[in-house]
Amino acid sequence: MNHLIDVVHRPTARPTMTLNGSLMKALAALPLAAALWGCASPATRVPVETIRANYQNQLVKPGEPFATLSGYPYRHYMDTAWAAYVPSRVDGTVTGIRQFGGASAGLYSPHVSLLKLKIPPGRHDVMVSGGKLTGEQTLLKNIEFRAGTSYVITEKTSEKGQRLVLISAYQADTQFSIGEKEHYLVESPALAVAPLGSTE
Repeated sequence: MNHLIDVVHRPTARPTMTLNGSLMKALAALPLAAALWGCASPATRVPVETIRANYQNQLVKPGEPFATLSGYPYRHYMDTAWAAYVPSRVDGTVTGIRQFGGASAGLYSPHVSLLKLKIPPGRHDVMVSGGKLTGEQTLLKNIEFRAGTSYVITEKTSEKGQRLVLISAYQADTQFSIGEKEHYLVESPALAVAPLGSTE
């Protein structure tokens, strides 16, 4: 009988409980450990200024002539369907901020829309992302970019209610910041126009 009682009460499950408890504690500590790692090892993260510079200079080499292309200061894209526009591809080359670590630094389309992407002079096809919260892709073809000229991505609604995406040259009114619409003086017709979401 004593033997049977000893068998019944043998603490065979105790090591498993200890393991599970240790495992649960380790899992619970992961968020804190990740946060501390992010704070304690800034040298492993790319500075925001470097990410922005890498994004802006990705298509040209130092000393080469360039034009610039940026979005227009619509309201923050979480407030309206008119999401910030950014060039996502130039002649098929991906140009998004994500490839430079933008997401890790909290940089997304609304934050980089007004950054000026340097583009080599000449004719290029440009895919832009924006116009909806999901980042609708729109292709604008055969745009001639001139060195030293600034270009901006805007949109308008046609008389039939169709949303159109445009790329136009502009002059900067330096009395206003790049975050103000008055900064962008578009005096000439758009160089390219395409329906929102058109990729052909």
